[in-house]
Amino acid sequence: AKIVALSAGIDPVMQDKLTELGVVRKLLKPVSVKTLQDLFQTVNAMVVHHAPSDAQARAIASYFNGQTVLYEKFAQQCRTQFERDMLEADLAIKEKNHVAMHNLSHTLKSVLLLLGQSEAHDSAVTLEKLTNAESLTRQAEIEWQTLKKHLTQLMCDQPQ
Repeated sequence: AKIVALSAGIDPVMQDKLTELGVVRKLLKPVSVKTLQDLFQTVNAMVVHHAPSDAQARAIASYFNGQTVLYEKFAQQCRTQFERDMLEADLAIKEKNHVAMHNLSHTLKSVLLLLGQSEAHDSAVTLEKLTNAESLTRQAEIEWQTLKKHLTQLMCDQPQ
């Protein structure tokens, strides 16, 4: 989010605080219409717009009622959670905890479907099936590494 402060009382101390908070522009009242128009054009140019892929567009239409902003907020929360999921899965692999891996892969398959990430979703489905056994197989560990690569890429692809 780009933040703009509009006030009649922005003194030097307040200006410093606003800068620390990430405010991109500070305007003193009264402000002309021309200044506001210029501001909106400038701020809009600063925002990076990412066009969704075809798969993401289908996911937005199917699961988010066409609301791209809602999808983007969900995706950002998922990216934050992926880091924790990867730590949890690595620990489950280390401890040979097939139940934890099964539960995690079950959750990830749904999340990845909602995000329109079909390859990652398919990997999570495969991992879920492989962890349905009584123990973690080498094949499950290999599939986890494949899924982990997908999650890492999704975390790196996040919009700034």
